[in-house]
Amino acid sequence: PITGAWRYFSPITIDNTANGATLTDFQVPVTINTQTLISQGKMNADGNDIRFTTSSGEMLCYWIESGINSSSTLIWIKVPIIPAASSTTLTMQYGNPGAPAASDGDCTFLVFDDFNGTDINPAKWQRYSSLSSNYSVTNGTITVSANNSDIAFRSSTILSAPVTAEMKVDNVWGYWGNVSLLN
Repeated sequence: PITGAWRYFSPITIDNTANGATLTDFQVPVTINTQTLISQGKMNADGNDIRFTTSSGEMLCYWIESGINSSSTLIWIKVPIIPAASSTTLTMQYGNPGAPAASDGDCTFLVFDDFNGTDINPAKWQRYSSLSSNYSVTNGTITVSANNSDIAFRSSTILSAPVTAEMKVDNVWGYWGNVSLLN
């Protein structure tokens, strides 16, 4: 466990019994009822005191995707190793009023962007397009206007297969409207 002022500990079991492969640095989604913990005064209202550790006490990277103070807070945890055909138990720690926020998408995922700012981050993305198209970045959203042309962005990070990609897409339309993962 983390040393310090964390007062509460809850086990989180990650089940890999149906998989014949060992998973390394694997991102696992977990759903936590933070609403109950917050209403009981056990967790900070902003969730800043949430931490995850291995059985040996190693602090893990995690990212809170949605729903703090809800019955279904979605949190992604980067687990260092999940043995094949087995399970592993992590510990969620909380209850430290002075804890700073530690949710970190960049630490949790191979490629992460929540599009804060006013342009794409060139350390994360390269524009990959042969035609002229417009895009804008505002309020955590990238908007692409590609009337009869194409626009694509390629990750600056080289990824090795297998890779699972997740994107939140609000709307795709047009003759060739699509969203894809480009190697």
